[in-house]
Amino acid sequence: GMERARGAAEAELATLPAGRASLPPQARRESSQMRREVQALAQAQAENESHRGTQVLAPQAGEIAALLAAPGQPVVAGQTLATLLPAGAALEAELWVPTRSAGFVRAGMPVWLRVDAFPYARYGQLPAHVREVSRSTVAARDLGDVHAADEPGVAAPDNVFRVTVTPDPDAPTGAAIAWRQSLKAGMHVQASLETERRTLVEWALEPLAAWRVAAK
Repeated sequence: GMERARGAAEAELATLPAGRASLPPQARRESSQMRREVQALAQAQAENESHRGTQVLAPQAGEIAALLAAPGQPVVAGQTLATLLPAGAALEAELWVPTRSAGFVRAGMPVWLRVDAFPYARYGQLPAHVREVSRSTVAARDLGDVHAADEPGVAAPDNVFRVTVTPDPDAPTGAAIAWRQSLKAGMHVQASLETERRTLVEWALEPLAAWRVAAK
């Protein structure tokens, strides 16, 4: 290897006479060339040692939510090695709502979350509220294994809005208290959003009432 080549060059260099002035011109040139090669090998060896291990520092304190590389696995520059959950960060849910259902979704709207890891029939639902609704849509095909909310018998949506949901700070009563502390980043959830409650008759009569107001 590189270390063996450097050792051989140093040994060969050591066999040369100590007084370079007494050497013929060709021998002096060979001696200088050999010294340069030894220095180059030493520098290359030092650089190789420095690249043998690289320390990657997290941008802030926290805990690992997902480890995406295994020990000994080759990695390249820019590759994601892990995802971090900042210390003290509050968990939020990301919902993907089809465009046909997003018209009445707004910040502050009550939401009930059902976590797939905790069956709803046994553990109940987690109260939350909408914190933010994205201003633009995302192509549903880009979500990977995350599925947007859809309705039975309705074709899967092409585009969706991202809705950020924050669990309510007050702990729920009943069975949900025990599992709330076990929530982890990356868990899949389903959600029910409470839109404005009206009867079908009220929804049907509202356009007529609006027309009458405009006619006056």
